Amino acid sequence: MTMTRTSRTRSADSRRASILDATQRLISDRGAAELTVEDITSAAGIAKGTFYLYFKTKHDVLAALRDRLTAEILADHEARLEELPATDHAGRLTNWLEQAVQGRVGRANLHDALFHEGPGSHGDGQDADSHIAMLALLIAEGAEAGDFDVEDPELLAALLYHAMHGAAHRVIHRPDDEVDTLVHAVQELALRAVLPRDAPRDQP
Repeated sequence: MTMTRTSRTRSADSRRASILDATQRLISDRGAAELTVEDITSAAGIAKGTFYLYFKTKHDVLAALRDRLTAEILADHEARLEELPATDHAGRLTNWLEQAVQGRVGRANLHDALFHEGPGSHGDGQDADSHIAMLALLIAEGAEAGDFDVEDPELLAALLYHAMHGAAHRVIHRPDDEVDTLVHAVQELALRAVLPRDAPRDQP
């Protein structure tokens, strides 16, 4: 029986995903700086030749993992936002910030290995741009609805993103700090920045 093109495509996608999964497990445990192709093939249970069918170098695997992680985080944000009323602009903003801080803390080892330690990494880069764009859209929607008083959503989104990132970084490197306390501080900062002066600030 001849394998259909669709079946071959699914098999290839599955094998590629298994390589990414194995690499992710490795770098989550021990970082990416010393990672080798041999480490990846051993963890994935494949031959080197199979690896090279999907990736040219370990740099390509790490780049693919960076793209996958960014896509997963953005999808998580989208799913959470869909649970909230589209008209609850303040709630959607504070929810996004809470999820962003907690997600960054929860993925600390993987995130740092991919975006700050791994070969070919250049900081957050495109990952940050993608998140800032989503945050800017939330702010712009609130401004268009008249709920937010903001002149430059993109600039404010960049500032709030880095405030969120800084709060997460503080928790990661100072374990005594409470995540909830820093989440609340970032949310309060955001509401002060977006809400009109005479608006009630009973969120989050």
